[in-house]
Order: sequence, then structure tokens, then C-alpha cells
Amino acid sequence: MKIQLVIGALLMVSGVTVAQLQQTFDQVRPSVVKVRTVDTGHAATGFVWQSAELIVTSLHVVDGSKQIIVDYAKPKISRSASVERVLKEADLVLLRIKDPPPVSPLRSSHQLPTIEDEIHALGYPLNTPEINSFSFKQRYGGRRLKDNVSAKVLAKLQQNGYPDPGLEVIKLGNESLLPGLSGAPIFDSKGVVVAIGNGGLEEGALNISWGIPAAQLTRLGQSTQRQLPGSAGTSELFAAELAAQMGQEVQFGDVRLVKVRTRNLAQLMDSADDQLGLSQLANAFAMFNPLAFQYDIYQDVNTGATLVVPAASVLSPRAGEPWQVTLPFSQAGLPIWMYVMLEETDSVMQAQDLSVQFETWISQQYADTQWAADPQWSYLTPFQRFDGLVVNRKAWLGMTWNGDTKYAFETLALRNLTFLGAIGVREDVPAQLMQYCINYNWQAPQCAVVQQLSVSWAHLVLGLQLSGFSL
Repeated sequence: MKIQLVIGALLMVSGVTVAQLQQTFDQVRPSVVKVRTVDTGHAATGFVWQSAELIVTSLHVVDGSKQIIVDYAKPKISRSASVERVLKEADLVLLRIKDPPPVSPLRSSHQLPTIEDEIHALGYPLNTPEINSFSFKQRYGGRRLKDNVSAKVLAKLQQNGYPDPGLEVIKLGNESLLPGLSGAPIFDSKGVVVAIGNGGLEEGALNISWGIPAAQLTRLGQSTQRQLPGSAGTSELFAAELAAQMGQEVQFGDVRLVKVRTRNLAQLMDSADDQLGLSQLANAFAMFNPLAFQYDIYQDVNTGATLVVPAASVLSPRAGEPWQVTLPFSQAGLPIWMYVMLEETDSVMQAQDLSVQFETWISQQYADTQWAADPQWSYLTPFQRFDGLVVNRKAWLGMTWNGDTKYAFETLALRNLTFLGAIGVREDVPAQLMQYCINYNWQAPQCAVVQQLSVSWAHLVLGLQLSGFSL
């Protein structure tokens, strides 16, 4: 087996040095806070605005709560907060803090960044204990919220009552605005707030990210709304602010994978980077009722890398080499395995080398097998998305020296110099039995293992097709 992930590089030149950006982050950091709701279990981000007593965050973070806590990083203290003003249509809320620490408010600007400008955010993705930074470029396209979401999502927005579908937004690319970054300040290289992170709508495995322009802060400061609307739909609409939804965490090196949700395939269909490919696979596996398959979705805090695995799988990373995922159906003795490699790199060349290393390692595990590409389920060329994602998916037919057969399906992806490789390998039952069961008598007693193997393989392959990088 020999697979190449063909990738290209974009050279980005900025007038801002690393040292200058570090200085900006140091300047902004004391004014960024974590916002928690004790009774509803939400956790996200906010920032000091206008005065030390006032905190801005997203309305959906605190809606429905009667006990709001604000945590400061420096000094490391917590304070209770009350609702000062609400701007429902822009999904913003202004909180008042009693006895706040002497923290300077952040400056804001009504001027929108250009599509070439790099903008940054500080916040607490996935309820992390420490603050994290993210950098973005704007995505080109429609500027209103309703121009950027599906009809299904638009209907949910209208049911929820906010934000306004006609609201002007800043669409974020490059990195994903992970759950927990709702309410985070999005600022320019001088530390001036140009937008407020809104977290984005959950779209199955991935998130659609945007920010609310800082011009809405003026309207928030003048709003006469004082009561939370009490919407019941926020936990479904927005990118999983519920701490209760955060599951297992796996950390190795710079990679920190957190389980952000569990969903079935029907809920994930709209989130694939390759809608056609996913639909074709789902149709091929239609006899197994694939829409009911349950998946755990893991996201990397730093990169937005998204791994979609059959629910109840166990991730056991190993430094320096691919690591095996213990699949739930492995306990039944089914000969199906999954391997993953996820690493941040320093260059496109290093990422390319990692894809070769990944393939070489897999080949060594199956040294008795000769592999040939299955053109029916393999990309002719890698798929490229507007946000810099490059992804290649291929299927492989394998045959051992003694005539046994295997099958493999994989996803190789790269974005922002982060490499993700994920592959599933299946050992087949004897060919004659497989052919008999499929063509003649699927319900025969001797076909039970074939059924189990086929259903489990379909479950794994569809997850591999969904794995990649969040928008």
C-alpha cells in the first residue's frame, strides 16, 4: 500500500511579528474571563467592556440561568454576575459584576476587518482551565446569518427566537470557533475588539463559525431589555456550551482531543466535507439502517481536527507512531481495526512525510498483504476546501499470500499544517461464505458472523468519511 496526500502551501506574509502578537495577547488576556452558569452547566467566555463592572458574553451562554459566575485568570478569583442588558437579536448580554478586580476594559471598533486581515481570539474552548488563542481569516460570501446556514438550521433559529437571521456577521475561516468560545473577544493586531465570538451552530460533527460585529456593542449598551428570554432551544442550536456534554479527554503532546457530543448518522449527514461521497456510502450500506449508527465526535482544542468514531470506542494514543482505537465491536472478536495519527507539523513537507510514514507503518502491520486501490471508493485527486483543508480518501483491496482477503478505507487530511490520518482495516471471512450469504441466503445461521462483520464495517467506514477538520 502506498498513498500520497498531494498538498500545496500558501505563504502568508504579515506585518505583525510574533513578538508584537505576544504583546497584544498579554495586553488582552487579563480582560478575558470564563463565564459559568451553576444551575444550567454552561461554560464559555466573556470580556470586560466599558468598565471593570461590565462583562460581555453571548446570550445563549447564560439564557435560562439564575446563577452566573465569572472567573478571572489574573487575579485568580471568581465573582457572581447579574444581567444588566440583553440584545436578543444579536445574541448578546451585558453582565454586571459586584466588587470586580481592577481590570481594564477592552477597546472596540465599528470598523470591520478586511478579508485579508488576520484577527485573533482568546478564550476557554471546551471549558479548558487555561486560556487559549486562535487566529482567523474571514471567509468570503454573504454577510447575513441567513445567507450562511441551511434551511433546516434557519428554521431552528426562528423557533429559538434569536439571533436574528438577518443579522450581519463575520464568517470565520482557518480555524474553528470551538464550543466554549461563545462570547470571546475577536480582536485585531492592536488588541481592539472587532467582533464577539458566537460559537456557531452545531452542524452534526462540525461547527459553522461566525462572530457578531463589535458595532452591536453600542446597541447592547443602549438596550432596554433587562430579562433573559428563557429559550429552550439553545443547547441544541449552538456549539455545545453544556459542560455536561463534554466527555472523555485524550491528551498527548500538543494534541488535546475532547469528546464534544454523541450523535447518530442522521444528525451528522449535513456536516460532511464531501456530501456526495457520504451519501453514496450511506446508500451502499442502506440495508444496515446506517442512519441509526451512533458516533462519538472528538475535537482537538487547538486545531479543530475532528475524529468521528463508533460510539463507545476507546482512544489510546501513542507518541511517535499511529495508535489503535479500540472499537466497541472488537469485544465480539470481529477482525476490524482502526488506527489514527494526529500531529501538528512545522511545514508542508513534514506533513507530507507524515502521510508516507503513516502508510508505511500500516503496511508493516500487514506485511503479508498486497494492496490495490479500489477505484469505486477512492478519490481521483485530493479534495480542497475554501478554508485550506486538503483531504484524500481511498479504499484498498488486500490479498494475502495464502489467498485471504482484506479491505481498508482511510481519510488523510491536512489543514494549517496539522496532519490527520485515520484508517480502518477489515479481514474478510472466507470468500465462498461471503458470496453465499450476500447472494443467496443472508438469514442462514452460518451467515450471522458475516452480518455482524458487514454492519460493523459500515459503521466504521461512515465515521471515517466524516472525520476531518471543522469549518
